[in-house]
Amino acid sequence: MRKLSWLLLSVFLVPLSHAHFRMKDNSVVVPRSNDDGLKTPPCGGIVKTTTPMIVKAGSQITINWEETINHPGKFQVFFSHDGDQTFEKIFETVDQQDTDVDRADPNTYHQYSTTIPLPEYNCENCTIQMIQVMEENPANPSFYYSCADVTLIEGNGPPPRPPVEYPNDPVDCTEK
Repeated sequence: MRKLSWLLLSVFLVPLSHAHFRMKDNSVVVPRSNDDGLKTPPCGGIVKTTTPMIVKAGSQITINWEETINHPGKFQVFFSHDGDQTFEKIFETVDQQDTDVDRADPNTYHQYSTTIPLPEYNCENCTIQMIQVMEENPANPSFYYSCADVTLIEGNGPPPRPPVEYPNDPVDCTEK
């Protein structure tokens, strides 16, 4: 009886645990994972691959993704020239709406695509990060992550250095 209870519980929980979005492989952008339920920043807890896609610096690439469960919100794309650190936003949808909500087959996911510009510098350890920002509760949004590893070649040299941050030492400006 106990095994039957666990079996019934797992049958009902598996559909409920289905996640929300994922980047799709398109011969240029190859995501680290096909999982659509990655909630750990910055890349869903998935480590970098050893085979990044090689792309010409400064080119434009197309990113494809699919939403597996419709949510109000938006999608954002970020780029990092130093692995999974220091992400800069390069694309954001504005209140992405799923216009295909009356599908006959609920297992047919909504497909999206956008073209983004890549930086114009060489980069061996780059990461493209995509985030689904779910805004059912705007005061406390939820996030899902998907990343792809990219090497940029034939650009204008190395990536720019991050700005130097100095400590906020108090300065004594009183007259002496």
